Formats: sequence, C-alpha cells, structure tokens
Amino acid sequence: MSKKVKSKKKKTSQTDIISYPFGGGAGKSRSQYAPAIIESVMGEHLAGSYNKWKMVKIDDTIPVVEKYDLKNYMQVEDAVFNLAMEIADSQWHGKKSLALGGGHTQGIATLHATKLISVLKAILDGSIPTSEAFRMDLNLYATESSWQKVAEIIDAEIEENNSFANHVKKVTDNIVILWVDTHADYNTKDISPSGNTHGMSLAAGVGRDVGGLDSMLGRKFHMNPKNAYVIGARDLDAAERALMEKDGVHFQEFELTQDSPNLRVVGDHTSQKPTLKDAIQKVMDANPGKKFIVSFDVDVIHGREVAATGTPMGLEMVDAPEELQGREDVFIRKNENGESPAGPSSIHAYRALHGLAHHPDVLAIDLTEASSAVGEIGDPFLEKTPGRTINTTCKALKAILTPPDQPLTNGLALTLDQSKSARKLTGALNQMSEAEQALTGKSLRDGLDLVLANEIEVYGSKAV
Repeated sequence: MSKKVKSKKKKTSQTDIISYPFGGGAGKSRSQYAPAIIESVMGEHLAGSYNKWKMVKIDDTIPVVEKYDLKNYMQVEDAVFNLAMEIADSQWHGKKSLALGGGHTQGIATLHATKLISVLKAILDGSIPTSEAFRMDLNLYATESSWQKVAEIIDAEIEENNSFANHVKKVTDNIVILWVDTHADYNTKDISPSGNTHGMSLAAGVGRDVGGLDSMLGRKFHMNPKNAYVIGARDLDAAERALMEKDGVHFQEFELTQDSPNLRVVGDHTSQKPTLKDAIQKVMDANPGKKFIVSFDVDVIHGREVAATGTPMGLEMVDAPEELQGREDVFIRKNENGESPAGPSSIHAYRALHGLAHHPDVLAIDLTEASSAVGEIGDPFLEKTPGRTINTTCKALKAILTPPDQPLTNGLALTLDQSKSARKLTGALNQMSEAEQALTGKSLRDGLDLVLANEIEVYGSKAV
C-alpha cells in the first residue's frame, strides 16, 4: 500500500509523515504532485525529525465517475481509504501522523482514522468497559491492521449496548478539531455548489452526508461537530454557513487590517488583534485535558506566498503586481462586499505551526493543498508561483517538526546535493502527462532552483 523512504540518520521522532499524492477531490488541481516534490527537497534534510516517511498508493486505474452526485467519487473514496489505513497504522504503533497533501480530502482520512484508534485504545486500556473476549478480538484484528473489521465490531457493539455507546461518545467528544483553512469544507452532497469532495472534508469527518465518505471506519460513532473550530475562514457558502451554525461548529472569519499581516476576528471587539498562533492557542486553552487534530490548508496563508493551491484566495488588489492589476482570475478573489481578504503571512503560519509535532495533546496533523502548477505558460508572475508555494510549504513542514524549544532560525540550512535533488524532482515530473509537464515543468524546476539557491535556508535574520 505504501513505500517507505529510508533515512540514514537515527530515528528519534515519534512522527510519521504520510504523503498523499492525490488531488482528485478538487476539480482542476495539481496538488497530487506536491508531496513527491517536497520529499525530493526535504526528505533527506529532515531525516531524524520524523520516524518514517510513507507514500500512499493511488490507483489510477479507477474510472473517473460520479456517484451520489459527487465528482470523481470512486477515486476519492479509494484514495481516502488507503490514507486512513496508513494513518491508523501509524497511530496504532504509538506515532503521531502528519499527512502531507495533496488535496484536503486527506482530512477525511485523518479524522476517521484518529477517532477509530482513539476509541480502540480506550477499549484496550479499560477506559471503555467491555469483556475480555471483546478486547481480545479487537486486539487480534488490530495486530493484523484490519481496521475496517475493527470499526465493524465497534459499530455492532454500539448498536447492541447503550452503555458502551455512551462511553465511546465520551472518547470522541474529547477530541477537538482545529481546521485552519480559508474554506470551512463543511458542504454536503446535498448543498455543495460544485460537487467537489474536498469542500466537504470536515463535514464528512464528523458524520454529515457525503456519500459513503462520512461512514468510513465507523458508521455509528463520529467526532462531535461542536468540537470543530474553523480558523481563518474567509470564503463560506451561504448554505454551508447555515449548516455550521445548526451543528454548532465554531468558526472565526478573519479580515485584513491596516497593520497587516495581523488579523482581526470579525465580531471580536477587543482591542488586541490576534495572530493565527493566538487564535489556535486560544482554542487549545479553552479545551484543557482534550486531544487535538490540526488540519492546516496552506491556502490560509497570504496569496503573495501561496498562490499555487487547490482553491486560492489570493492577492489584494493593492498587493498585486502591476501586470495583474484589474485582472479577474484565481488570484483576485473578492467577497460579496467587494473586499479581498488576503490572509496571514507565512511567518505567522510558521509561528502557529512551530512544534505541533511535539505537542503531547496533538494526535494528528494535516498539511495540505500545495499545488505544483497554476496559471498559464509565459506569464512572468504565475510561472514563479508553484516554486514559491512549494517553498513556503517546505518551511511549514520544517516548522511543524522543529521542537518548540528550538528557534526557527537556527539549524535550518539545506545542504542539498543538487544533482540528487534534480533527479528526484525529475522522477516526480515524469509522473505527469506531457501536457502537464509543458505547463508545470519549468515552474517546478525554477522552484527547485530557488530552494537550492538557499531561499529556504532560514526563516529570517531574526527569530520568527
């Protein structure tokens, strides 16, 4: 199901990185190539910062067909299931999972796998009272990594045993979801304006109707939507917003202020303007004793630095280069009031992500939606955006894995073998069709050149 990237350095980390090379839940997206590109740049450099680096196998032979009025459903279901298996394996063996995408359908896998392993461990350690025979059966299937069978056994017991069901709910209610994203991804198959499943990931993960994606690894138990916090949202659909309010999902919409890149929470009339890190920490402080899943979509970062992403919310008009002034395309997105909120800077993102892999209460992390291409051939600005976006995502990955007691400015120099990295990147490019290579090849090679030129060497001259 996966291939493992070997590391020559001693493995001291408790984090498994799991690459998810799939963007099929998002209409036109080249995010499926980003994980291989990031590994080619960062894999060897980060060795020792992670336990294993695994790559989910994607079955490209599955036909691209709709089901339940959801686009490309069959491929999405298979890819999400395969990722969920890998996440469950890592967490079962005591590791923290860090899924690297790829599209944000990976969040479905992260939520379902984490709820399953959390409930399973609570059963096996006696926190959920059951018979010894029941625990032995579950342990046997878990040892064989038969996660679907484990979920089926738990589902059946929930149907028969109300006390057991209540104990399971206590476990799932103790998990908080931090969904850091420009979009809430809380559409369902009935209200989605696009039919793209990457816009339904959070909803599916808490059991809302998204075909069969909502019942993966457990039909009868889900995490509580009242424990979901959407941070950084600035592009919500009307029906999506209404469903979030009905379900009790917490969401904070951000808008740009004069002292950019700081952000003000809409509706928060306090004088202090919180940063992204402040907003995340506030949620954690409000939920003492609970466990956390952090799902971070890079499109929440300012469009100047992350324009090549699945669904970009890009540049303010004032920030746009002269050649883009007045253009209405993926980079100039306005809300219904004609405003174009642009999001926090990458520095604020790095601060928010710093050390999350080492946080004792964080069970799982997603880093997602970096894309390998955007725009058109010949556009001098757009040609550079994939490299810039991949670069920013590499730094974000490093921030996550950097221990919180270590500053982000020290020990980050990349000493890459240019020919080796170029070969790895060529391998990633060779996965693309000729048409895709024509569109993306130059920008990605330019992006690697930027990395090799040490643009990714440090986060800045001062501590981030």
